[in-house]
Amino acid sequence: MIAAVQAPGDNHKMQDGKILMINAYARRLLKLPEALDCVNSVRDLGPWFRDGAMWTRTNIFNQDGQTHVHFRDRATETSYRVTFTPLDRFVLISIIEIPG
Repeated sequence: MIAAVQAPGDNHKMQDGKILMINAYARRLLKLPEALDCVNSVRDLGPWFRDGAMWTRTNIFNQDGQTHVHFRDRATETSYRVTFTPLDRFVLISIIEIPG
């Protein structure tokens, strides 16, 4: 789980956000360093999903106000679903492994 404060774009949709918290499971999956000096915003996480964790995006869809992005780990062939849930001024990002 990752929690962030929304930073609205010009169209008042969630474009980015300042990260408030990343739990240990998300850190481990994304192979994030202990010090998060290089990851301060949701936008900063992009390279970690692509390069740091070695994930490839396989699908993206919106449902009930949430955005679901599916990834496959290139090294282990494990699939993950990353869900972006806007809640008032905040956005929650959850990462779950999809049984294959």
